[in-house]
Amino acid sequence: MTADDLVAAVRKGQAPPAVLLWGEEDWLIQRTVDRLRRADLFQANPDLNLALHWAGQSPAEEVLGAARTLPFLAEKRLIVVHEVGAWSAADKALTAEYLADPSPSTCLVMTAAKLDGREKFTQVLKKTAVVIQCQRLSRRALVDWLTERARERGKDLAPRVAEALIDRLGTGLADLHLALDKAILFVGEAEGIGPDDVVAVTTDTRSRSVFELTDALGAGRLETALRALDRLLGLGEPESRILFMVVRHMRQLWTVEELLRQGAGRAEIGRSLGVPPFVAAKLIDQLRGRRVIPPERAVPRLLRVDLALKGGVSAKRTVLERLLVDLCDVAGG
Repeated sequence: MTADDLVAAVRKGQAPPAVLLWGEEDWLIQRTVDRLRRADLFQANPDLNLALHWAGQSPAEEVLGAARTLPFLAEKRLIVVHEVGAWSAADKALTAEYLADPSPSTCLVMTAAKLDGREKFTQVLKKTAVVIQCQRLSRRALVDWLTERARERGKDLAPRVAEALIDRLGTGLADLHLALDKAILFVGEAEGIGPDDVVAVTTDTRSRSVFELTDALGAGRLETALRALDRLLGLGEPESRILFMVVRHMRQLWTVEELLRQGAGRAEIGRSLGVPPFVAAKLIDQLRGRRVIPPERAVPRLLRVDLALKGGVSAKRTVLERLLVDLCDVAGG
């Protein structure tokens, strides 16, 4: 089953009791979760019937207790748990027991970048849950993906132009998806997207501000990060998109930190992240002599901001500014 198949089934009211979104392509995982959250099946009393958790912060007992609770004035409850690989052995054992007899009124969606195939928990997941792979696409598959997305939008994108877009931005689907959207708007009524259009949409002020924000965040330069945030908001960048970029950059820093501890070099780090070598080098430089806020401290803050932005908080700028203050304060040591 693909992510599209899963979403189509849920839209028909056929939500499976357990889903595993597994792989290192964050954009595919988050996009699938967002599409599920918007399904009509989960729109009845969402404040009571929709819950988001991070396994590193929410014990399985808490999550599974909610999963076993009947939805309030609704047919189904949606519970999302990110990074279930971070659960303890005891938590995984409890979850495996639940999966043997899951609640039919709950759709439990679990995500994981990596799972140990030797663990019983992983084996149970793959036998009992609907498994959707969200792995990074190969370069050839990315070219096909970009050309097909462009064709769906009524634009011609030659493979060589798609290659140029990948060369400039790397292999992350989030960046490529955003750049393609911008290119389609940029060319207007033109039938195709050319090399010059790719250059134009990947070197504008907004893109530079994005890089400035993430670079400042990694280096702990608060004033620079706040200026970049101000410019991005002034250019109309959605707050949720800014948060996504912050989360992605923090996850990259945590991954690089772990790979460096394992003795990995720049080339290996670049391959693991799916980014060009110069991006890997920049991330390594940002970690030199600095402490990055650990995920167990950062994740709850990021989750609170995500919930605040999606909950319609009015002071969205202030929420993001406070987040940058927290992250840069620790990053700066």
